[in-house]
Amino acid sequence: MRWPLIFLNRLMFGVLLGSPRLPPAEFPNAVRAVRRRYRQLQKRDLEHAKRGTYPVSQLFAAPVAEYVRAAPRFFLDALTVMQRARAGRYDDLPAERSEALPAYYRRCFHWQTDGYLSEHSARIYDLGVEILFTGMADVMRRQVIGELSGLPRSPCVLDVGCGTGRLLQQLHAALPQARLHGIDMSEAYVRHARARLGERALVEAGNAEELPYADHSFDAVVSVFMFHELPGRVRRRVFAEMVRVLKPGGVLVIEDAAQLADSPDLAAVLRQFPRDLHEPFFTQYLSDPLEDLFAAPMLRPRCEPVFVAKLVSAHKRSS
Repeated sequence: MRWPLIFLNRLMFGVLLGSPRLPPAEFPNAVRAVRRRYRQLQKRDLEHAKRGTYPVSQLFAAPVAEYVRAAPRFFLDALTVMQRARAGRYDDLPAERSEALPAYYRRCFHWQTDGYLSEHSARIYDLGVEILFTGMADVMRRQVIGELSGLPRSPCVLDVGCGTGRLLQQLHAALPQARLHGIDMSEAYVRHARARLGERALVEAGNAEELPYADHSFDAVVSVFMFHELPGRVRRRVFAEMVRVLKPGGVLVIEDAAQLADSPDLAAVLRQFPRDLHEPFFTQYLSDPLEDLFAAPMLRPRCEPVFVAKLVSAHKRSS
C-alpha cells in the first residue's frame, strides 16, 4: 500500500504544487534524514505491535476500500487545488458555512477545497494526508497509544481536534473498554467521524478554546496534528483547556510536526513546508517548542521523534 502512496506523493508535489524548492546544498542531507526517520518509525511500529500496545491487525488496518472510493473525487479535485495554490486563494471558502468560525480557521489549509468546512473535504482528507506522509499518517497517529500507560481499566479519553475519527478508531482497537470522546471545530468532519465510529465514541462539534466538559473529566487527553494550525495565543488557550479537563495524575499527549529545536536535521524540510502548503502559523510554531507548554501544570514532559513529527507527553500534577 505504501509504494503507490509514495508515487502519488511525488506526483502531487512534483506536478501539482511544483517540486520542493530546497537549497541544493541541503537537499541530500534532508533526504537522508527523512529516510532514516521513516525506517525508525517502521521499527517502532513493529515493536509496539509485538509488545501488545495495539493489536498486530493495526499494522494492516489501512482502509484501502475507503481510499479507492475517495480516489476519483480526490484526483478530479486536484486541478482546482493546483489553481488555488498558484493563485494563493487561501480564503476560497463557502461564506455561509464559515462566518461564525474564528478567523484563523477560515482558510483553505493545505489549499484543500473548502478548507475543513464541507462533506467533500471530509471524504478525501484521509487519503490526502496519507499521500502527503507517504503512507505513514496512520502509523504516526497510533504512536500516541504507546504514551497511554497506567490508565484505569475503563479510561475516559478525549481526542481534541479529532477530525475524521481515525485516531479514535485506532484507540478503540487498542483500548476496547475505553470511553472515547472526540471534539472538532468542523461539523462536516464530525458527521464523518460519527458515521465511521458509530457507538464506539461520542463525537461533537465545538471550539477547543472552550471545551464543553467539566474540570477533571478525563483520564487521558490527546491531540494529533492540530497545534501547528493554531496561532500561538490560541495554542496556549487550547492547551490550558486540555489540562483543565484532565484528571490529576492523568496523561496528556500531543503529536504534531517536528520543530527546529528537536529536529535540526529536518530544518530545510520544515521551513519549506509552509511555502508549499498553506500553513500560515507553521513558521512561528517551528520556534515555539511544545514542551514549553507543559512547564507549570504538568510533570516533566517526555519528547520523542516520530518520523517528521514529535510526541510530547506528561502526567498532570496530583496537587
